[in-house]
Amino acid sequence: ESRIKYYHFFRKKRNAICKILAQIVLQIQKVFKVNRLKASDIKAQKGCNWFSITGDFAHYVYNHLSEYERIFRYSYCADEVFIQTVFVNSPFADNLFLNDINNHYACVRHIDWNRGSPYVFRTEDYDELMNSKCLFARKFDLSVDSEIVDKIVESISN
Repeated sequence: ESRIKYYHFFRKKRNAICKILAQIVLQIQKVFKVNRLKASDIKAQKGCNWFSITGDFAHYVYNHLSEYERIFRYSYCADEVFIQTVFVNSPFADNLFLNDINNHYACVRHIDWNRGSPYVFRTEDYDELMNSKCLFARKFDLSVDSEIVDKIVESISN
């Protein structure tokens, strides 16, 4: 995964000069075949940055932070790589809810990428949401349709 394979300097600064420097440094690393992962047996994994984990896995992550800190320092978009990489390299790797870590249903979130980026749910989507096997949904916007939120809250409160 190129997000952690290469050093991503200048990512905290979002100005034009830093973006240009970041691209130059990235191209130089590609020419010299830099691979920060080659010295380890860590399998990189990406996935959704929304996730639910058990308390046991949270303790595992906390107890192994120092092992992963070196790898993820100077990484890019680590929020979509960090937990997933730690997970697939841990004793918990066989405990997935759904064995497709890149599927948003794997994190039990109902997200509609076909109708939007993501789609904002509305009152007419109530049945779809309530019949979903997911525990969470994204995305709601009270300025677009607050009634859907009220209807769901009323339904789960009863």
